[in-house]
Amino acid sequence: MDTNFERYKYKKQMQLSSDMESLNAEYNKLVSQLGERYVELNYDKDGNFFAADVVKDIREMDERIALLNQQQYAFYGIRLCEECGAELSIDSSFCNKCGANQSELRKEVIYASGKCPKCGSLVKAGDAFCMACGKKFD
Repeated sequence: MDTNFERYKYKKQMQLSSDMESLNAEYNKLVSQLGERYVELNYDKDGNFFAADVVKDIREMDERIALLNQQQYAFYGIRLCEECGAELSIDSSFCNKCGANQSELRKEVIYASGKCPKCGSLVKAGDAFCMACGKKFD
């Protein structure tokens, strides 16, 4: 009886997680569309966006946050699909949910994982190549 309940709980947790991923993706898409429309409507008469410096700072911060998130996931051997956000093994080349091709990991992410994405050998910060397989870290 407990086994059936545990299976039910697990399935329910997986469904909730999947639903949350879908809603987050939809939410982010809508926020992005709103932002694009806002930018379109807020250029001055000379074609200059009134808050370009703030937008630049936000974009730079978004990039830093994304890198930190990637490093955090890499620490646990996980990466997120660049297309749909599904959790994947760090060495995945394609998403098993949407099929999207995954780009090479940045060296900062590889260092956080502590493993070569090609062969799984240990790597440390500052390594330009894997000593076991020769993979170059970009």
